[in-house]
Amino acid sequence: MDTAVLAEKLNETVEGGKKPFFVGGTARTTVRGAYDSIKELLELRQQYQFWLHVDGTWDFHKMLGTALMCNVSLINNRTHTLGECMQRR
Repeated sequence: MDTAVLAEKLNETVEGGKKPFFVGGTARTTVRGAYDSIKELLELRQQYQFWLHVDGTWDFHKMLGTALMCNVSLINNRTHTLGECMQRR
């Protein structure tokens, strides 16, 4: 996450008369081990008073360091959407 861009967006939110509610940070992703600057996020949290949630998922015993990804699709209109996907063409 680019915390400079986040700071701009938070400032725009406050200037627009709204209160920032939530920011989700990352402390090591499973696939690449990427992480956000927790120190900078905490500084922004102190300034703007939003709920900061940081998730950490870097687990060697679980993934054994392999580059494996998992994706999930949440479908609101199951009947129509799945029907369209399952049609033979």
